[in-house]
Amino acid sequence: MNATTVGWIGFALSMTGQYFITKKHPLAFVIWNISNLLWIALAYYSSNYPQLLMFTMFFLVNIISIRAWIKDGNAISYNITKCLHLHRGNLG
Repeated sequence: MNATTVGWIGFALSMTGQYFITKKHPLAFVIWNISNLLWIALAYYSSNYPQLLMFTMFFLVNIISIRAWIKDGNAISYNITKCLHLHRGNLG
């Protein structure tokens, strides 16, 4: 798969994640993190270290955000927990 294809897939996933954020859908952070992993790989292989750092930070902030939403215990947190199959510490 070439860099252009990876870029377009990353773009599509980023926009899909953004759409789900506007709808407050719990899968938004998961989709965004998948796109961030693509952007991280693309930046690494093209030696674009500022973008590598930026998308790595986005990835980490998304992880922190998911954990914060789950910890808060609100309805959105419950939905994220349910979507990630982490409810009450069960991974399966």
